[in-house]
Amino acid sequence: MLPDAEAAFECVLDAEYAAGDHTLLVGRVVALSGGPSAADPLLFHQGRFGRLPAAEAAA
Repeated sequence: MLPDAEAAFECVLDAEYAAGDHTLLVGRVVALSGGPSAADPLLFHQGRFGRLPAAEAAA
């Protein structure tokens, strides 16, 4: 488990697939837990991490 993770998924291995020089592991989620619900979302787009613009207050 990663320290300070926003979420954790416990899985059991369902399948393994050869994918070139990698192996793709497919798991079935059997348990999950979450961190603080006020965390900012993780955004990765066009090879970089970024932030979403702040939501505007409802009028």
